[in-house]
Amino acid sequence: GFFIDGHPAVYLYHLLGGPGVIHPELIGGLSFYPGGYPARYGRYAAGAIAVDTKEPPRDRWHLDADFNLFQAGLLFSVPFDDKKGEVTLSFRRSYYELLLPLFTDDATLSFTDYLARVSYDFAPGLRGRFIALGAIDEASTRNVDTADGDGTSSTSIGIGFHRLNLALDADLSRDVTWTNSVAWEYEYTNNRRVAQGDEDLSADLGGWFLSARSFVVAKALKELTIESGVDLLYLNFSADLKIPTGVPLGDPRPPAFDPVVTPFSLGEPTLSVAPYVSADVEVVPGLRLLPGFRLTIDDYGDRAHVTVDPKLAVRWAIDDQWTLKGMAALAHQAPNAFQVSPPFGEPGLPLTEAIQGSVGFEWKPEPDWLVSVEGFVQYLDQLPEPANDLADDEGDVGRVYWDSDLRGRAFGLEVMIRKDFGGLFYGWLTYTLSRAERFRGADRGWNLFELDQTHILNLAWTVRLGREWQLGARFQLASGNPFYPIDGGRYDADTDRFVPTYAASQSRLAAYHRLDIRLDKRWRFEDWMFEFYLDIQNVYNQQNSESPAYSFDYKTKTDGPALPFLPTLGVRAVF
Repeated sequence: GFFIDGHPAVYLYHLLGGPGVIHPELIGGLSFYPGGYPARYGRYAAGAIAVDTKEPPRDRWHLDADFNLFQAGLLFSVPFDDKKGEVTLSFRRSYYELLLPLFTDDATLSFTDYLARVSYDFAPGLRGRFIALGAIDEASTRNVDTADGDGTSSTSIGIGFHRLNLALDADLSRDVTWTNSVAWEYEYTNNRRVAQGDEDLSADLGGWFLSARSFVVAKALKELTIESGVDLLYLNFSADLKIPTGVPLGDPRPPAFDPVVTPFSLGEPTLSVAPYVSADVEVVPGLRLLPGFRLTIDDYGDRAHVTVDPKLAVRWAIDDQWTLKGMAALAHQAPNAFQVSPPFGEPGLPLTEAIQGSVGFEWKPEPDWLVSVEGFVQYLDQLPEPANDLADDEGDVGRVYWDSDLRGRAFGLEVMIRKDFGGLFYGWLTYTLSRAERFRGADRGWNLFELDQTHILNLAWTVRLGREWQLGARFQLASGNPFYPIDGGRYDADTDRFVPTYAASQSRLAAYHRLDIRLDKRWRFEDWMFEFYLDIQNVYNQQNSESPAYSFDYKTKTDGPALPFLPTLGVRAVF
């Protein structure tokens, strides 16, 4: 799950892996929890990524302008009322859609994000802030469908959110802080498929949520810090769908070449309330226990579901260099609104349950170096999955569209090497070796999860070359996801199209790997800084297709749309 300033977020990165949706100069912290996240977060059975925003310094006005061939960004801040308050504005916009046609006619994409923030200190120890932020991403692809090669289809997706956040922090004493925050967000995902000779298909998912948080952090003793609070989440989402659907029981099925395309809407509000408490206690010098307890009440399907999530993390600093660490946790996640809403949801679906654990160590050979090694395991139960069964309710036979018989497990090893900012170079390297599986019944047993990636490696490193020159590089490597490949096609004369046939066993997409480099030169003046940079994405032009593309008759397979070699020149001025 994703969080921004403690509240849920639909996504954090543009275009599923591009720049963050928040200007980098406004990010105050980023925490990644593969499992066993703190009790202040919840409602997710897997891991969590939490981003906290910050404001620029209040010493004077600041301007950060960044322009390159593919995107532009502006950040401006100014203090007011004798520096008691500050106004911050940021805006970024890509223009890939203007340049991608030079490389390919089969794909377009773009992104936009914005943020407006007003912070004010009402009194010593009393701080307020209002934040409005949002992001919009759009992408589309085009394919040839018909047997004569003339018919085409296009698929487009748009995703975005707009959020208002109001917060107030109060220092009740030197060691006690009370934080209150409320966020309202509208978010949406729009999918379209347009094909010659077929009815248009669409899936418009959207709605809003209200999230409220109130918690107190108290340093009760030198060795003990306690956090206690409550958060509330009200969701009101709906879906407007125009897709092929089933027919009432007893009616004949429509022919495959002419499916029934029906427009309909679904969705119903859900409410969740969760009080929690956590602590950080040093029981003996060097040995810290971090217990947590979260009680969640989820109201959906005309009944309340109560779950308890206990957590315990342990850190033992053996000396100044070596620290042992471990974690055990229980987490729950409610099914989404569309899985429990009539007419195609099952209101009785239970929450997914996750048992998580990890053990490892940290080594600091130098004050600015950190090596972390951690093994992890996770077991998932009561996962929702699509079903097509029949149920008899006192003589009334109906379809069951979802069940919770799916189980899952994941295990692996994570390694991180980090060099803190400073000196001639800095950066980090992470490597994950893992396996994710699903149990799909006694006849099929355990098999690979659709998003399983055996190897994931990320390297980000910067070297200072002197005279205000610096060279940075980012390398990514990941195993391809499992999938069932298309092994041929059969001609359907009624639709004048070929229909794909699939292999019986899984295969993997090709491994994803990519190298980006950036060369910067800076000139520093009395009140401002000017920077010129060369940024090259996908240096060796690796064709990292997320999904293969097929000819209209499925006899020929080629790589699908992928980010090409993209060099760009840019300038940046900071005042």
